Amino acid sequence: MIEIIYFIINTTILLGGFVCFITIKMQNKKRKDNLLKIINSFGVIPQIEKLKEEVWEVIDAIYNKERKDIAEEIADVKVVLEQLQVFYEIPEEAIEEIKDKKIKRTLERIESRYYEKEQNKNAAYEKVAPAKEEVNKNNEIKNIKEE
Repeated sequence: MIEIIYFIINTTILLGGFVCFITIKMQNKKRKDNLLKIINSFGVIPQIEKLKEEVWEVIDAIYNKERKDIAEEIADVKVVLEQLQVFYEIPEEAIEEIKDKKIKRTLERIESRYYEKEQNKNAAYEKVAPAKEEVNKNNEIKNIKEE
């Protein structure tokens, strides 16, 4: 009797997981179809321009310290990035693997004080640079003379 109950519980869990897996796959297919429809409607180049706009909006939200706005703007960036990912048929696993490598590399660089060395180089450069540069929203660089 215990074996039968155990079998029923395990089968239910397995089938439940299988149904959940199918639902997720169907949702992912629908999402991919929707993302492709969007990028195919607007075109890749306009969506790259849209990505630049959305990234600037994230930066503005961060400077304004509006948590709700930051979340919304990050979501906007991710939606456009997902469009490009689906368009170029880049699997999520490939991106996750690269992200993991980059996180590991950054941590290794922190441990080795790599960034401190880079900051020292930048500080030396700024001492000899005639003017500081500022990048505005339109990606234009303008010189600001030190007073």
